[in-house]
Amino acid sequence: AKKKRDLQAAVRAKIPSCKVEVPVVTLGGATVSGEGAGAMAAAGKAKEKEGFDELWTFLQTAGDLDCTKLQPFEGADVKWEKMIKAKDEAEARARASLIYIAVLAKLGGFLVFLFWRA
Repeated sequence: AKKKRDLQAAVRAKIPSCKVEVPVVTLGGATVSGEGAGAMAAAGKAKEKEGFDELWTFLQTAGDLDCTKLQPFEGADVKWEKMIKAKDEAEARARASLIYIAVLAKLGGFLVFLFWRA
């Protein structure tokens, strides 16, 4: 029980805006070996079952979550996609500027030819 209270206090210390008591449910996962392991394992299984039952009860009695203001998650894949898109756009602008210079040079040459001929 003390560990649960300590963990709840740690959550409140990490997240100051947390106004609710966050339930801490132990679900097991430890493996017991050595002398008396059978009795301890049986007790652990019973506690684990209680933890799952407690979690299930909590989830069933909890109210609906407001999901209207969820922000889209931008993981590494989205960030990489944005970087690749920006790189592609920069390359396209560089190619366009080279083509623009070539077109202007040809147009200038054509105009010089027309003035020279006239």
